[in-house]
Amino acid sequence: MDAFAEQLLLYRESMLIRESQLMSHIYCLRSGKANRISWSRGNGWVIFSLSELLERLPENHPRHRELTSFFGELTEGYLKVQDPTGLWHQVLDDPASYLESSATAMMICAFSRGIRNGWYPEEKQERVRKAAEHAWRGLTEVAIDRRGNLYGVCQGSGFSFSRTYYRALGWNFNDTHGIGIVLLAGTELRRMMQEE
Repeated sequence: MDAFAEQLLLYRESMLIRESQLMSHIYCLRSGKANRISWSRGNGWVIFSLSELLERLPENHPRHRELTSFFGELTEGYLKVQDPTGLWHQVLDDPASYLESSATAMMICAFSRGIRNGWYPEEKQERVRKAAEHAWRGLTEVAIDRRGNLYGVCQGSGFSFSRTYYRALGWNFNDTHGIGIVLLAGTELRRMMQEE
């Protein structure tokens, strides 16, 4: 648990873009800097991983408060860039990039867990709950058809210091990077709603 906590906090230290509260996709060891491009699924993995750790980390762990704070900080950044459809964009702070399904599902999952486990202050819970529900409606209206097919999942990615690279990454139909997390997002949202 100590190693997991340390790793996520090192991500925060080296990759968080403080002014936007979004994460860089990568930190390049060769150049010694982060790329400062907020690729959606990369950000989704961070908040989803934080939710996985926080569900298992004892509340009296010495890094618990710091990790919960990081979770809240990212949530705030993501809420600011949520599209009116409820989804998030392929490049989070680039509304011209396409709506991306797998990151949206990770946000729904993490936000739902945050509400259920009380990781948000009371005054923020309603806003986050509404964002998660709005994101799920958006997924079902924009990215999932009546036969259960999933659209808008970014293909696997390398990395770059060019925003053009991320904008050009296409999406795949029924891509396995998205199917499982969309199912989990629905499950977590339902759990949140049942426990209210």
